[in-house]
Amino acid sequence: MTNEIKKMPKTVIGTLIMNKDGKFLIIKSPKWKTLAIPGGHIEFGEKIEETIIREVKEEVGLEVQNPQFLQVVEIIKDENFNGDEHFIGLEYLLKTEQPEDAVKMDNEEITEYFWLSAEEILGRK
Repeated sequence: MTNEIKKMPKTVIGTLIMNKDGKFLIIKSPKWKTLAIPGGHIEFGEKIEETIIREVKEEVGLEVQNPQFLQVVEIIKDENFNGDEHFIGLEYLLKTEQPEDAVKMDNEEITEYFWLSAEEILGRK
């Protein structure tokens, strides 16, 4: 028997948060070399919706509602992630009624944020 630790995929959630003006929260995080969306790991015994609410509150301090499933993504050893990971991500669209300046940054997970329209995100504006 070896002492080698077998690496396994990690299940995470990603949240595309939309405000009342139809803009989306995009963040900068030291974990990623590109812009990202808030998210995090699903803890053992935690339901997905509980993870969504907890992670959004922890990372950006927002209250959200109406999680709507968008897609499953798979990220394997992505060159834009600062680490050697394999993620299986469940991405959700959420809405918040809170103002744009209600976002809280801890400068560890989040170092900067932007509220952008879909056109701005896609580079069409």
